[in-house]
Amino acid sequence: MFNAVGEGMASRDFAAAGYDATSCAPDVTAARGAYEELGFRPDEMQWSTIRLHSFAFATDILDFKFFGCLETELSVGEIQGRWEVAPDRSEARELLYWPIETRQQCVDLLREMDNEADTWSPEARFCTIRTLLCLRKLSIQDVVAVSNHAGAATPTRS
Repeated sequence: MFNAVGEGMASRDFAAAGYDATSCAPDVTAARGAYEELGFRPDEMQWSTIRLHSFAFATDILDFKFFGCLETELSVGEIQGRWEVAPDRSEARELLYWPIETRQQCVDLLREMDNEADTWSPEARFCTIRTLLCLRKLSIQDVVAVSNHAGAATPTRS
């Protein structure tokens, strides 16, 4: 699981990216973001699924926001390799990988977000929690039950 992409939807954003898209629909914008910031080429999206789950309006910047996730069959190594050559790789210092196969792994991730709250943007926290709920990896009761506890798990860094 990774929060990698925050993209604009103006047509000038698509032209500047060199991404061959014919519309700026939310799913197309998400795919362009996966290309620019993670290095996923359009022809490689066949191994991935974009799942948009939330829509918001940011009153501070007067802009709409879509939240979701990209599910992929690619390995951590394959994702890392694509990111290393991504056009906008500079927008992220590193990739953090969290396993989310089990409920306990997801709870550990929530605890890490609480313990390291100053390193997680509100948008990343919202998107991560909402994604785990939409993927049915956690219940709302799990989210409510998690509070600030010491000893959270540490992610694998690359």
